[in-house]
Amino acid sequence: GSDPVSESGSAYGLAIPSNAVRVAVENILDQGVPSYGYLGVYLKDIYPHEAIALGLPSTEGCLINGTLAGSPAHRAGLLKDDVITRFDGKTFKGIQELVHLIQTTEIGTSIELAIFRDREEKLLTAVIRGNGSVEIPEPTEALITESWERTGLMVDYVAASERRRRGYEPSRPMVEISEIRPASVAEEMGLHPGLLIHRVDHVPTQTPKEFYEVLRQRREESTVELTVSLPGRPGEVVLRVPFS
Repeated sequence: GSDPVSESGSAYGLAIPSNAVRVAVENILDQGVPSYGYLGVYLKDIYPHEAIALGLPSTEGCLINGTLAGSPAHRAGLLKDDVITRFDGKTFKGIQELVHLIQTTEIGTSIELAIFRDREEKLLTAVIRGNGSVEIPEPTEALITESWERTGLMVDYVAASERRRRGYEPSRPMVEISEIRPASVAEEMGLHPGLLIHRVDHVPTQTPKEFYEVLRQRREESTVELTVSLPGRPGEVVLRVPFS
């Protein structure tokens, strides 16, 4: 069989720590690649000091570093810093075992996730979807923090399957606002989670990393133009945002 990553047209070489794995999201069924289960999360193994800080009984399970917009994890209500401790009643030792459980789950299956959040166990339900696997480039913590402090914006990747569901071409540039800092310029301008950002000063942004990097390049500018739209509605609006 052919290599799904090279065929997808959006593969990137990643230099990421071995303990951080991107569970893939891009829907590449169009290329005829066999599909398998996906959840749509950034996963991380748990170090002892993190287990202590989070009040975990052990280092077993996987820490969530984030979810992808429109993914099964996002829809199930999984949040950054949640810890998945059981997958449909099954325990696992780390990322590789959890990824195997996800990928071998029959597509369309509703599964129960036991998670640890705020020092309590909660149960969430997710529906495993079918997607191929590609990597997308990861923004650094420094890039994310810089944007958050300066603009009050955090954005998520929008999976190809989610773009199709909303009626967009998968190749159309977009990131989705995931969080807005209260009392920030972004909030004052009326930006809110769920808005799609297509361009920053006319530069297309297809991934969070691209979005944050373009913002960094514009840090000397007093005003930045964001081209935005509402999901499911035609037309775009250009906002001049005074990010100092």
